[in-house]
Amino acid sequence: MSQLKKLLPVSSRSFRAMEKYLVEQNQILKDELSAIREQQNRLFARIEQADFGINGNLNAKYDALDTSLKTEAERNKLRMEALLRNAYPNDTPAETRRRIFSLLPEAEGNTRIMQKANARLMFELDAICSQARLPYWTAYGSLVGTLSRNSFIPWDDDIDICMMREDAEKLASICSNDPDFQLTLVYDSYVFCKQLRFSSRDENIPCFVDVSIWDWAATPKKVKDDQLRNLRLELMDMFASEMKDFPYWSERKLLFSPNSGSIAQCIPIERKDQDDKAAKKEIDRIEKLFSTYQEKAYDAGILCAKDNATAVAYGLDNIYDAPWRRILWPKTMMFPQKRHPFENGAINVPNDAYAVADECYPGWPYLPNDILGHNHFAENAFNDEATKEALLQFIEN
Repeated sequence: MSQLKKLLPVSSRSFRAMEKYLVEQNQILKDELSAIREQQNRLFARIEQADFGINGNLNAKYDALDTSLKTEAERNKLRMEALLRNAYPNDTPAETRRRIFSLLPEAEGNTRIMQKANARLMFELDAICSQARLPYWTAYGSLVGTLSRNSFIPWDDDIDICMMREDAEKLASICSNDPDFQLTLVYDSYVFCKQLRFSSRDENIPCFVDVSIWDWAATPKKVKDDQLRNLRLELMDMFASEMKDFPYWSERKLLFSPNSGSIAQCIPIERKDQDDKAAKKEIDRIEKLFSTYQEKAYDAGILCAKDNATAVAYGLDNIYDAPWRRILWPKTMMFPQKRHPFENGAINVPNDAYAVADECYPGWPYLPNDILGHNHFAENAFNDEATKEALLQFIEN
């Protein structure tokens, strides 16, 4: 009988009592949960308020320190200029600044060794270009150092030059058969660009010359400059949105062109570790995208054949790291190049070199805020005695 009772439904009174109990318990749980949520919200609000206060305080202190450092730097610059203008009253402000730069001490230690090795490398490249009648011109920080010091900026350790696209292709052909020097083409997924570097084939000599690629353009007018700039930005957005189609590039960050050299700045990525088959498959697609945007620039009347050019254009496939800088230049500012003293020799500079420097770096030369961030080689490279010995021999020879 007792077993049968267990199978029978409860009485309506018992059922209502149970229902009332469950409702009361449910309300108690809801009230407790609501109280917990309210406590959480108060706690999160306090954390957010504290975080805002800490960050706000830190940001305010950072801004104050940044302003103080910039103010002191400006004061020191004005003091130095005042002293030199008093000593050389006939100098223009630009001449005074260049005089200050010329008085800066040269680099020391490993940085100076690398500078000397790069100078030797540049003279080798200059000789190759001269023999093959390939125009080039020194650019960016290298131009500033050349014009103001006949040397390197003390904190810089590489050399930048520019070449027209067809001349760079001829240089690549020459270097492919050169027993001592190479031209390395790297596809960089960090900033969606191609990087071209001239270097020794000796892996114990890690220095290089950066080569920027330029194209012929119809006009240097600002409207066309803006159009070309927008194409470059559009190209970068296109790469960013389609990186899923470049898994190997995304993974390695740098892809070496299979037919080029093997040097890639101070990033620990080895050419020998690359799967050339996988790299070439993606490089072909990368080049297709670059070519598509080159064609857009031609169709828009921005780029043109050499015979119709009145301007030159910073290539769409170069690194885009200075959005404020013009990318279309009057051809006469760059051509024909002139010779200028550099270290213990001479190299090419733009035809109107000082005007080019003025446009690239208004108020140049000046001491930048990132003086300590210009190293292009791994400092620990000098821990290898073979590297140091090879560099010293390269300089001596």
